[in-house]
Amino acid sequence: MDTHRITQSFSGGQGPVKQLQTGFVLVDRYLIQDVIGVGGMGSVYRARDLHFPNVIKLVAVKEMINQARDPLVRQTVVQNFEREANILVTLNHPSIPKIFDYFSHEERSYLVLEYINGKDLEAILNESEGPISEDKVITWAIEICDVLEYLHNHKPEPIIFRDMKPSNVMINQQGHVVLVDFGIAKMFREGQKGTMIGTEGYSPPEQYRGEASPLADIYALGATLHHLLTKRDPRMEPPFSFAERPI
Repeated sequence: MDTHRITQSFSGGQGPVKQLQTGFVLVDRYLIQDVIGVGGMGSVYRARDLHFPNVIKLVAVKEMINQARDPLVRQTVVQNFEREANILVTLNHPSIPKIFDYFSHEERSYLVLEYINGKDLEAILNESEGPISEDKVITWAIEICDVLEYLHNHKPEPIIFRDMKPSNVMINQQGHVVLVDFGIAKMFREGQKGTMIGTEGYSPPEQYRGEASPLADIYALGATLHHLLTKRDPRMEPPFSFAERPI
């Protein structure tokens, strides 16, 4: 077993990024099996937890490679990743992946999460010949509403997901919804402004101004359901853009 192999990939014009390769053992515990997702700051891997040698325990390892040159930006990137870990560790809902570990290794940060064996709604939609049936969408919508209600009633402060869209909703092998990627989720404080962040076409107008409340998730859910039912991608015809910053 080779624990030192790496391969080169590219991300966001930042130059070559070293991606963990199949067979790599991270911190003497997580055996990398495959890349299951690639984002702007790193990859998500399927791995086996070697602390359980007599059973096959699979986990998802989310990687954050901080390439920012500005020290303040670097600090913010790390804080955002830590925030995702801190939010997830407080949550307990069947539609939210459990978090098992958080650590830094060789200038990278990692989250170790419950592995969800399934497909996201964007992949399901792309594979379908037409729109998704109303019965399926209604079933999924009820489960999404349940997990959003849980987040929005979180104590001591509500949690806003802020990036509801088909690619962030997985359907597991049992046919149930799992919300993934809490990378820009945040605690909600009345009147507090934040970063203009989200996905154009799904995010509501106020989110383009750096404002977001639990209602923003409901708007984005509506855009998501409309996409599933019509197969019309709202990113192709967003009512606003982050560049326009409507008042």
